[in-house]
Amino acid sequence: DLVSTLESSAYNIYSAIFEDSFSNSSGLRAEYYRGGYHLWTDSPIFGVGVAHIGDGLSQLYTDGIIRVLTDNLHSEYLTMLVGGGIFGLALYCMFLISFWGFFQSQTDIKLTLGFSLDVKFVGRGIILVIAIFSLFNSTFNDFGEKQLLFFILPFLLCATKLKGHH
Repeated sequence: DLVSTLESSAYNIYSAIFEDSFSNSSGLRAEYYRGGYHLWTDSPIFGVGVAHIGDGLSQLYTDGIIRVLTDNLHSEYLTMLVGGGIFGLALYCMFLISFWGFFQSQTDIKLTLGFSLDVKFVGRGIILVIAIFSLFNSTFNDFGEKQLLFFILPFLLCATKLKGHH
């Protein structure tokens, strides 16, 4: 149930922060983020280059700075920050914001049988999914079926709208 899931998540986060545990998803992500932070401090303005993140993390593991070997920071924002520095993160955020603005001006597309596609709703839904998933996943690095299902969700919600019932 929801309460036990929240309790378990809270314990995992507590363990990761206060007990320095990396035996659960929260702890693993804390290790990845710590590794990303160490790499970012090497080149905060322009980054180390996206192609060099895996090598950098491997070196941090070899040096004992992180305890889990990975080539993925599991956060698109952190990947952009480490790979491209402040400029890379700013460009990624501008990318999301520009698409959000683009979809703001879109109108419905009329389909058959009285259905219409609310392009503004669907487009902004997809951008919102990307923005949220980017917090905890490398959206473009490890795109999977979960992300695909969430990308489809705005289309499915929109498809339920009948013509004239907005």
